[in-house]
Amino acid sequence: MELSVLTLRVVLLFFPGVLCALIVHALTIQRERTTPQFLTSAFVYGVSTYLLLASFREAYKESVIIEEA
Repeated sequence: MELSVLTLRVVLLFFPGVLCALIVHALTIQRERTTPQFLTSAFVYGVSTYLLLASFREAYKESVIIEEA
């Protein structure tokens, strides 16, 4: 079985969301989730993670510019 570059990129893209969804599932008491529900929550957690990372990077970039001026 050969993995394409696209498959590897999709797996890496979803990794933070899947990891977060598994942690939330392990730490909370809830009914069993179906596969679409799990994938939806993993997508939401992943997008949230990347947005948070982008905002931190943007805030850090601005703080470096202020210190140089």
